[in-house]
Amino acid sequence: MTSRITTTPFALLLLAAITCAPAACQPTSKPLGPSDRLSLRLRSVSDDHRYTYFELDSQGRLSYAGGEQAARREAGPVMTLTADQLQHVRQIVRRHNLLSVPSPDVKKHDHIKYELYLKSEGWRGRTLHATDDTLPGVRELHDYLFSLQAEKRYHIPRLQ
Repeated sequence: MTSRITTTPFALLLLAAITCAPAACQPTSKPLGPSDRLSLRLRSVSDDHRYTYFELDSQGRLSYAGGEQAARREAGPVMTLTADQLQHVRQIVRRHNLLSVPSPDVKKHDHIKYELYLKSEGWRGRTLHATDDTLPGVRELHDYLFSLQAEKRYHIPRLQ
């Protein structure tokens, strides 16, 4: 007499869950390293409808738009960041844990609203929404990028 093993859909599902469970528990990314490539899109809008928009690609090319172009997310090239400038951007992201910090509650009305999309090597990318100081790192990142583009475009020295 031979025994015959039959499988039910439940048994297959259970087997798949047991097999895949260790992989599901693994982190989805590694921490942002000091030389990892990073790309981002950052838009801000104030309550009186002033817009700024930045794009930083993985090669360090910074684009910027203000006003109507920023509202439409149509940034134009400004500069390529130096290694030190890129390092400073990565430090802001790491220091404020922007790749993994939970999105804050942005229901309250504040003066400035931010939308930040970040992508790094080994990370699938994420979008954060923040207002004023709900995520200080987003404002710090915005202000740093704004000072870089102002210095380049208008030869205004960056505030330290």
